[in-house]
Amino acid sequence: MSAQAPPPASGGAPPAGAGAPGPPGGQATGGAAAGPPVFTPEQLAALPHNSMGPALLATIWTLIAISGIFLALRVYCRLSRARSLWWDDIILIVSWVCILVTDILTTWLVVALNFGVHSWDFDFVNNLNAMLLPLLVRGTFSITALAWSKTAFAITLLRLTGGWTKRIVWFLIVTINISLGLSALLPWVSCTPLKGAWLAFEPGKKCWDQNVMLHYNIFSGAYSAAADVALALLPWSFLRSLQMKKKEKIGAGIAMSMGIFAGIAAMVKTANLYKLYDDDLYEASTLMIWDVVEGTVTVIAASIPVLRVFFREAASKYRATDDNSKNSKSGTGRFGLSSFAQTLSRKDAEKRSHVTDDSRSDSSILGPDAGGNRPKDHAILRTHTVTMAYAERQKGDEAYEMRPVV
Repeated sequence: MSAQAPPPASGGAPPAGAGAPGPPGGQATGGAAAGPPVFTPEQLAALPHNSMGPALLATIWTLIAISGIFLALRVYCRLSRARSLWWDDIILIVSWVCILVTDILTTWLVVALNFGVHSWDFDFVNNLNAMLLPLLVRGTFSITALAWSKTAFAITLLRLTGGWTKRIVWFLIVTINISLGLSALLPWVSCTPLKGAWLAFEPGKKCWDQNVMLHYNIFSGAYSAAADVALALLPWSFLRSLQMKKKEKIGAGIAMSMGIFAGIAAMVKTANLYKLYDDDLYEASTLMIWDVVEGTVTVIAASIPVLRVFFREAASKYRATDDNSKNSKSGTGRFGLSSFAQTLSRKDAEKRSHVTDDSRSDSSILGPDAGGNRPKDHAILRTHTVTMAYAERQKGDEAYEMRPVV
């Protein structure tokens, strides 16, 4: 699933004239290993000698920074509203940390080992063993980030769904973690003895045929993409029943469907998984970009619904405050009773909306109010309604009264 180099299938020294045994772009190999072809000086001079390293590092660190900003805003929104984090927040934070570790290991491979160059420019004899273990660890963190970022968004959906939709979400959570978990585990157990997975020249080691790993990774990659699409479409199934305006439903649906872009990234990566077994390291290193793209886009997509609700409510409160300010300046009578009545009516409407609508709107993504004003399920509410009567009796003689409505 993730871009990580395989252990070569055969032990011993590399073949004469070859830089290293085995294609260094997959997860596990089997059968006879062959290194890069031998070139004459003239042929070598005619080959390209560029590196994917600079573009790889620029892309992955830009993506981790952007996704980190979205995640930080999500955490701020949650803490400012609910004063605590939920499980989906914690899991998403852990997944982002896994992506960060992935980027750090990738940077070390590029800077220390010159990873990302073409195979004919890579020093396999001195760097192959040093490369394999970091690649295996990197792949584990990368796959973990993918599984848990999708899980975090699915847990968010669990709070908004019910019935068959919730059962589908649970099914996706379980199967995503199983399929991607196996993708992370299998490279570590693909050789006998196990240390052959990260020791290229371990005598007598035997490893699985590379097609076994390739076919399973294609399956898990395709399933990951399908799960992204399913999680992106599921919100539309329950948005119809929410007490929201049509425009708000469309906005919420679009915000909660951003995971479709993670699915697209997963499709592109899966379609290019064969490059893991390419003889050229340059081609294999391009896949490192796509697994980071998929993970960071999932983090961003999982954060957008929370940010949308938060900023929508903030804008609504700002408009209400602005209206109050204008009404206080143009209120009727010496006491501004018209403004006072409008404010009272607005607050009463907000309370009613909060009691009846919030549990059936996308506002529940943010969690309960910080002050704990949201009533518990099945609670009995006692309401006192107060009206204001205002009358102009004579010029310069104004009177008003407040009385409860029976």
